[in-house]
Amino acid sequence: MTGVVLLPLGAQDFPAVQDLIDSDSAYVERVEGRPPTADDARALLAAAPAGWEDDKVVLGAFVGRG
Repeated sequence: MTGVVLLPLGAQDFPAVQDLIDSDSAYVERVEGRPPTADDARALLAAAPAGWEDDKVVLGAFVGRG
């Protein structure tokens, strides 16, 4: 793919991340063994092992943005 840029995601991206999760519930069921929940995006963006919260980075892949 060309024109793909990776950008860090943050709290402002919560709605878009939740929409992505909701758009493919089968993926969540395969990976997590359960249907998606309304809290999945928050958990993805915020959950980290104790002491590592400030080091967590979640990247989004975007086409035509940068």
